[in-house]
Amino acid sequence: SRFENAFSKVVNAKYVIACSSGTAGLHLSVMALGLKENDIVIVPANTFAATANVVRYVNADIIFSDVDPETGLMTPENFQDVINKSSIINTVIPVHYSGQCVDMKNINEIAGKNNISIIEDACHAIGAKHEIKLDSSSPVGSCSLSDITVFSLHPTKNITMGEGGIITTNNIY
Repeated sequence: SRFENAFSKVVNAKYVIACSSGTAGLHLSVMALGLKENDIVIVPANTFAATANVVRYVNADIIFSDVDPETGLMTPENFQDVINKSSIINTVIPVHYSGQCVDMKNINEIAGKNNISIIEDACHAIGAKHEIKLDSSSPVGSCSLSDITVFSLHPTKNITMGEGGIITTNNIY
């Protein structure tokens, strides 16, 4: 609980839950949002397998979004393209990759207009800041631009506990 409280203060999120891995955090997040069979989730084509696998764990369907070829990140335009070509989308899981952040401000605006939930996969982005600074209290993990954010504490990450994951949110699910 001390670690969760300290992490909460660093990212400015109301609730922080430690779990066994980033994958477990993503799995718990899709469950918390109530995703189920026939729901549709957008995931970027460039990601670790877990981002897509957790969607399948709850029998929801995946649509892969293109990514920017230079950054490997989903862009708002990629996100909008999938929405334009698809049926009802329930959730999007943008992935902050290699310390780079997705344009969450515009992803959030598009998601809001289309009633789409957002889970930020920030397993590669502990300590990162959103590219567009809303204010000093909006680091990745603050959930100011998403419903839930998930981090990894795997030994290959920049902050580690040997293993583990962190979920941040400002909502009770």
